[in-house]
Amino acid sequence: MNIPKRTCTLCFLIILFSMITIQSVHGQETVNPGFDVSGVKAFWKVVNILREDIEPSADEWKMLFDTPGHNALRREFEDEFFIRYFKAAYMPSESHVRDEILAEAEKASGWFRSWFPKSELDALDWTLKNRETVVQKMYSLEQYPYTEQAVHELLKFLPETRVDEYPNVSFVIFNDSRGYDPVVMSLNNLAREEAEMGDTILKKLKNKGLTKEWPHVLYFAHEFFHFYRDKKLNFTYPPRNDDDYTLVWLLDQIENEGIADQINVKQLYYGDGCYAGTEAAQKVYDEQAAAPEEIRKFDAILAGIHDHSDWKYGLGQQARRTITRSGHVAGFFMSNVILKHYPKDDLVRAVRNPFKFFYLYNEAAIKGGSVPVFSDKSIAVVKSLEEKYSR
Repeated sequence: MNIPKRTCTLCFLIILFSMITIQSVHGQETVNPGFDVSGVKAFWKVVNILREDIEPSADEWKMLFDTPGHNALRREFEDEFFIRYFKAAYMPSESHVRDEILAEAEKASGWFRSWFPKSELDALDWTLKNRETVVQKMYSLEQYPYTEQAVHELLKFLPETRVDEYPNVSFVIFNDSRGYDPVVMSLNNLAREEAEMGDTILKKLKNKGLTKEWPHVLYFAHEFFHFYRDKKLNFTYPPRNDDDYTLVWLLDQIENEGIADQINVKQLYYGDGCYAGTEAAQKVYDEQAAAPEEIRKFDAILAGIHDHSDWKYGLGQQARRTITRSGHVAGFFMSNVILKHYPKDDLVRAVRNPFKFFYLYNEAAIKGGSVPVFSDKSIAVVKSLEEKYSR
């Protein structure tokens, strides 16, 4: 008996929505207040239409992009950007667009433009192939106190000792997460990592009295850190069309991601962390081995800006291409150097001021004597930015 595709789709959605609705039960508060999965529900609706080789209507696209998570991502991406990827991944007649996207990535300059296309298409492919796994992960979100435990971890790297509110968290199908308001979490990444946990990793967690949810607690904590940290910055951003914007953004990203990585990367990939020694950990180790050269190049660019202020915009763009992974690599290296020579409280005091973070790193680097030190010219550029934008 052949069942029409749309009938199958309807049955799936009925089962899906009945399983994954996260809400209060009998008037009781949920374990993780503020969790929202509307973006994932809308995503599956669009996917089912695309797989029938039908173009979703404007209203159907709008239903997806007006959900809180996708609306937050509009800070970085236009709706048409995602539409192109979704059609390339799921619409048979548009599958040729995948090759166009990947060809563009091969020719692109800068780490993001070459990394993102492959990563996003891989995320979309995996999500479709592992649909039930993603649904199950969504269903399980209210069975573990992620928010409470994540806040406990992130407060170790903020000057305050408590928070007045929990962040709203919106789940999406995407290749990354964001510490916006609301916080945007990649549900497919969470589902994939949990599904691929081997016995060795689970045993390491168990030996420390932890469960398979712990790595995700730390990922939530990383993004929550951005959420709380960014609410009380000790500096302001220049306008986006200002030549200073890219430089301030880079300094901010390096400090912001560098300290946030102390929450999850340090605990998971080093020492007795559950991922220490794995292939994923080796990638982190390789990145950190390359970080000194990245910092030296950044230092040379800053020194060039000092000598040629009229080249600030062009050199700023060069710096953005030089600093990989939006500051994660350089920032984590710099925060580790700081913690090697100064107590954590000193790092925490710089948590909302990237200028202070750079000065503290330079002092630690001079003490250590074996890592790159920013030149006087580079520090002069940082100080000039601090004078203009520090509160």
